[in-house]
Amino acid sequence: MNKEKISAIVKFVLKDKFFYVIFFVAFLMYVYLLHPALAGKNFTDIKPHAGFAKLWIEQGLSHAPLNFLYFGTIIVLGGFYANLQWLGFVSAIVLSLSWAAKYSISKWVIEDYLVIYNIDTKVFDKYITYLAIGICFVGHIPFNTILNRNHLNFYMGELSPNTWHNSTTTFMLPFCVLLFYLAYKKVFLNQKGLNTLITILAVTCFFVKPNFTLCFSPIYFCCIFYKYKLTKNFWLALPACIIPFVLLLVHSIILFHSTYGGDYAQANQPSIIFSPFSVWQLQLGNPILSPILSFFSVAILPILYLIFYKKRSSIVYLSLTFSILALIIFILFAEVHNGSIAPSGNFIWQVTMCNYIMFLVFGIESMKRTLTEPLDFKKIIIWFLIALHSMSGVMYMGRILVSKYYF
Repeated sequence: MNKEKISAIVKFVLKDKFFYVIFFVAFLMYVYLLHPALAGKNFTDIKPHAGFAKLWIEQGLSHAPLNFLYFGTIIVLGGFYANLQWLGFVSAIVLSLSWAAKYSISKWVIEDYLVIYNIDTKVFDKYITYLAIGICFVGHIPFNTILNRNHLNFYMGELSPNTWHNSTTTFMLPFCVLLFYLAYKKVFLNQKGLNTLITILAVTCFFVKPNFTLCFSPIYFCCIFYKYKLTKNFWLALPACIIPFVLLLVHSIILFHSTYGGDYAQANQPSIIFSPFSVWQLQLGNPILSPILSFFSVAILPILYLIFYKKRSSIVYLSLTFSILALIIFILFAEVHNGSIAPSGNFIWQVTMCNYIMFLVFGIESMKRTLTEPLDFKKIIIWFLIALHSMSGVMYMGRILVSKYYF
């Protein structure tokens, strides 16, 4: 079942012509920005991540952290050649493939979900493609940029469902989307034979970036416990929660321990503290207005949807649970370097992942309602907001290209 599922998804991805179109667009963008990034003229994680890969080629892979998968991918595809420019170029290829894969997997999820409701996806393939492309580039509505004069950044501190500058988050998003959807089908639609694949995806997500584990493990645990209690099905599904969570604990001990954490721990003396809103305020400036505007930059769509429709699918509640928990983690915790709160916000990346999934789910549900119910003003408002978020994401791409600045 797992092999058949994987094979079907891969075939779906590779036969979609827009997979190659989006790869080409993303590749042109990354290549255009690669030279100034490597020269240090704009900030992007592509350069330091390529630098980490170069360092591990030179010093040995034993220096690599547990979340090694992205770095290992560019090292292997780069032929173990320790050259920063070359590894940066390989990074551009890998990240462009990630954007294309995110689009294709999102489209596969849309089609698979609509088939559940007996909707002929072949008839509406054009509209499904439009939705998948729109969601692929979805962004936050820049209320802070428009309304808050003290807010100088477009991206920093926002709850954006997409990122161009953070390599590992971009690389991980296709895995997150697939993991979320298969977990939903397992628990809420009683799909059989998915335990192994879900576990593999959950572990893969951890090995790319641990943030999603912070949300997936507790939520999936609660779902399978509520669904199966302590029956055999619960124990069969449990490894998908436990293995990544144990790896997360080991990773934290290694990363934040002065002896085992290597150069990173010795240089930064890192720790995690409970400090509500501290990182958000550092990134945004205005301690009251900015977080409120940032919240509504992504929350208007789900709020109106919940107001308009009292009967909602379980996938809507599941996606909202992920986004809410992701935001709570970001609000409550901060990473400290050498006694000071680090403004980089390493606890925000699960927000990006979960919010992308949330927008995908609300797009799917809106399409399902549009294809099965009469069109009314509620649906028009929802579609307008989805289009607005997509246009904002495209506008952000244009801003990066013009300014060569990501924030």
